[in-house]
Amino acid sequence: MVEYLADIAEQTRTNNVVQKAYGGVLGLNVSDFAGITNLLPTVSSITNTSMTASDMVREVNSKFTSMLARTSLTTMMENITKNVEFSLGANIAGNPFLLGTYKALGAIENIGEGLPLPTISVMGNSVDLSDLAPLIKTGLAGFSVLSTFI
Repeated sequence: MVEYLADIAEQTRTNNVVQKAYGGVLGLNVSDFAGITNLLPTVSSITNTSMTASDMVREVNSKFTSMLARTSLTTMMENITKNVEFSLGANIAGNPFLLGTYKALGAIENIGEGLPLPTISVMGNSVDLSDLAPLIKTGLAGFSVLSTFI
């Protein structure tokens, strides 16, 4: 594919109209074609390697190990946090009941924002209604996490 696109870029170098038309069909712009022509030596070097499958797996593992050594703890923790947030969001968005409940709670939060809501107290136990919607949202996130393990 790279060789095909590089061939198009080479043949249409003098005619930008034709190159732009090809780009419109393939979803590429003129700078993409220029970048593809620079990839040709890389593609030929990749195709000329004669590694076995186990050698390739060993090489990939080696690169991952060196990448792990170069990554700081802060970056790893940030990545883990983002992955957890994405997983929670994907689980909630993938479940119609959880998504509907989450959106309804968000609407309740937006409607009641700034309104003084009462505190309900029964036999010494009290619940502040202004904290109820965020608390239920946190419970939904917890349920979403638990449902992935079940």
